Amino acid sequence: MNKRLWIAMAIVLLVAMVAACTAAPTPAPTQAPPTAAPQSSNSSSAPASSSTTGKTFQIGITVIVEHPVLTAMQKGFQDRMKELGYVEGKNVVYEVKNAQGDLTNATTIAKQFVASKKDMIVGLGTPSIVAAAKETKDIPIVFAGMTDPVGSGVVKTMDQPGGNVTGTTDWVPPEDQLAVLKEAYPNAKNIGIIFNPSEANSKSWLDTATPAAQKVGLTFVTVPVAATGDLQAAAQSLVGRVDLILAGPDNTVSGGMEIIAKVAISNKLPVLSIAQENAAQGALMGMGVDYYKLGQMAADQADKIFKGESPSTIAVQKLPQLVITVNTKTAAAIGAKLPDSIMNRATKTE
Repeated sequence: MNKRLWIAMAIVLLVAMVAACTAAPTPAPTQAPPTAAPQSSNSSSAPASSSTTGKTFQIGITVIVEHPVLTAMQKGFQDRMKELGYVEGKNVVYEVKNAQGDLTNATTIAKQFVASKKDMIVGLGTPSIVAAAKETKDIPIVFAGMTDPVGSGVVKTMDQPGGNVTGTTDWVPPEDQLAVLKEAYPNAKNIGIIFNPSEANSKSWLDTATPAAQKVGLTFVTVPVAATGDLQAAAQSLVGRVDLILAGPDNTVSGGMEIIAKVAISNKLPVLSIAQENAAQGALMGMGVDYYKLGQMAADQADKIFKGESPSTIAVQKLPQLVITVNTKTAAAIGAKLPDSIMNRATKTE
């Protein structure tokens, strides 16, 4: 009995093995493709700074006219950008355009920079800055040395610009400049002012400086000009009528300072300027801010913007100290004897 049971069990096992070997294989379940895991912010494909992505920033620099003040700011800006790691031809490209003192050109340049989708526009000279601000509310604009950014309408306040524009200002209270003028020429009464009425910065300064001058016994004799070609006649018209000429923050005047200085020197008439760089162009004395440093400060703001900060919350910056520069060659030519209190703290140039 046991023998028959074992034989039956063996036959059943043999049949089962044969059936298993001849049956079609059951397909394996199909697997879905693996889902990519979320990458951390430190992964190589995550957004990175220009130094790791190889991004090249395109910066358009719009300049209203060629003169030393704007040149100093442009140099300060580009030098500081290089210090911050923005190397021209490597991760930054500058396109510089000069409007040659023409407001229509300034608008055209602004339109070109917007159309070419610059990463940033840098403005040098109030008319160029205003033109750029009118053309775009999206591209960041950084200005250097703008006298009255609030009055010109490009920022809401100095502390909270509130839009796509910020920068540095060369504003110095006219009272401070007039105090230096009175220190240098205590007996001066009539002061010649050549200015371009179409420049908002010039008009703003004049509106503030005129009552300040009256408080210290000075009278402004104003001569309006429209272009550099008017400067020689304007300077000549002041000869015999004023004790000295004072140049305000006017791009037309600063750009043609050599013309004014030539007329003034030939008539032994002192020319003082609120831009200390004008002393190198023949003005007797410049009394203003360091424009190269203003350009450097504007670069610091540009760097903040490229790193993600909004220009709307980056305060407009200014320099607190007044810098005096005296042209000793001009002083000798017109026979000017400035007091020691001026000469001892002034930088000398020729």
